[in-house]
Amino acid sequence: MTFENVRVINSNGHDEGQAIALMIDGNDFRAVNCLFSSYQDTLFLGPLPESEYEKGGFRGPLENRERVFRRAAFEKCLIEGSIDFIFGGGQGYFHDCEIRSLDIQQKINGYVCAPSTPADEPYGFIFDHCDFTAEEGMDDTVYLARPWRDYGKCLIVNSHLGKHIRQEGYSDWDKEHARKTCEFKEYNTGIDLKKRVSWLRDVNKEDLKYISSLNKEEKMNDINKKIHDIGIVPVIALENVEDAAPLARALCNGGLPVAEVTYRTAAAHDAMIEMRKACPEMIIGAGTVLTTEQVDSAIDAGAEFIVSPGTNPVTIKYCQEKGIPIFPGTANGADIETAMSFGLKVVKFFPAEPLGGLKMIKALAAPYNTMKFMPTGGVNEGNVNSYLNDPVIVACGGTWMIDKKAIAEKNFDRIEELTRGAVNTMLGIKIKHIGINEENGNGLELAKQFARFFGGKVRETSKGWFGSELVEVMNEDKKKGTHGHIAVGVNNVDRAKRYFEAQGYEFDEDSATYDEKGNMKFIYFKDEIGGFAIHLVL
Repeated sequence: MTFENVRVINSNGHDEGQAIALMIDGNDFRAVNCLFSSYQDTLFLGPLPESEYEKGGFRGPLENRERVFRRAAFEKCLIEGSIDFIFGGGQGYFHDCEIRSLDIQQKINGYVCAPSTPADEPYGFIFDHCDFTAEEGMDDTVYLARPWRDYGKCLIVNSHLGKHIRQEGYSDWDKEHARKTCEFKEYNTGIDLKKRVSWLRDVNKEDLKYISSLNKEEKMNDINKKIHDIGIVPVIALENVEDAAPLARALCNGGLPVAEVTYRTAAAHDAMIEMRKACPEMIIGAGTVLTTEQVDSAIDAGAEFIVSPGTNPVTIKYCQEKGIPIFPGTANGADIETAMSFGLKVVKFFPAEPLGGLKMIKALAAPYNTMKFMPTGGVNEGNVNSYLNDPVIVACGGTWMIDKKAIAEKNFDRIEELTRGAVNTMLGIKIKHIGINEENGNGLELAKQFARFFGGKVRETSKGWFGSELVEVMNEDKKKGTHGHIAVGVNNVDRAKRYFEAQGYEFDEDSATYDEKGNMKFIYFKDEIGGFAIHLVL
């Protein structure tokens, strides 16, 4: 599960005691640009400890649940609270987050985290490039961590610590014996560690290596999300470097700010450099990468991801060592298992159509149900949506908008036109219905009139009535827009939202609704056009 741009707030005051905002007891939870706010015990990362200190201490939904070690990741989030506001027995990786302590007007204003890491797990809470902040007037009143259970683990690296953090840094929670078993570590925080508690552990090379692997995984997740929301990745083989910049502008203007520049030609390296200069916002990757030398070349050119035609373990390992995401080409179960052995979650499926297309992908996805696919080869305007509508597909690679004749003739307006056509086909933008605001309590009668006019039926909703599926009459207390609203139907709301945001439009994030799998299914634009509110809907 992924939370993005979500606010979770428990508004009980600090006098109320424990007030959890979010409780997580599942694997692979990820939060990006979120707020989690409370005072005591804001964020719980499961599992619970094996046993209670006092009977009835674990009363709640997880009381009788099997204790399974969980992992969660937080990127660019704000987490705030007072006492033990990040706690539990799971692993939490916090990267580029603000960890904010709130004032409860006490001599000791709180403890950032209270891990209860199982004894046999090497890592608990990891803070990497985080900013530990506080409200004003809290100098020297907050501890970084204390062990909820004897083997609690906390690792803080490459982070900034505010003046609110006490000089000794850590508390043993009056468990002197836990000093020998818990593992609290700190590295590169700008603090003289000699002033910390004597039982603070040293950070070693294995710790830094593990953090690096987590950072790479987050980078991979970020690229996966960006490519998914764009939907189509143009695959390019350029003969002339001078064509790179105008081609990049044409793709971006047409609505596809991404490209896979293949090493099928000698121009690939310099072409990526020129595309990056022309369109800094563009996501540029290198394709047909066969060797580690080409990986180095792509990184030097500013590539953000690598695509290889096959599943070469040497190339995959090298990319991971270099910290650049890779989508290796797969054609069968053995290829997928190789990719999985490196922890990859998304692979290229190539050549897609000659290998059986979506039918073959779905057959492979059945046993390998954690893997997602990016099909390339034979994908075109006629079949792209059949691929993209399937949840196992992250995005599709395609060449039909890269007209070689147009490039040879320097007709980049034609490339932009083809790109716009590809985006419109993918998004399926259309007017789905018109919304009319009820006046004088006549909503039902209006709906009946429109139903009769369009030969449809009246359907009541929580907001009013549909008069056929073409006109929605809104109750007076639910009305939207000065004159009404327009519902714009699309094939994928997340992709459509990204497309319109790239065009400069803003959205009312509070209006968004989601399906049971977390996919956005509805959202209003922030501003009206011609007095009409506008929303996207599946």
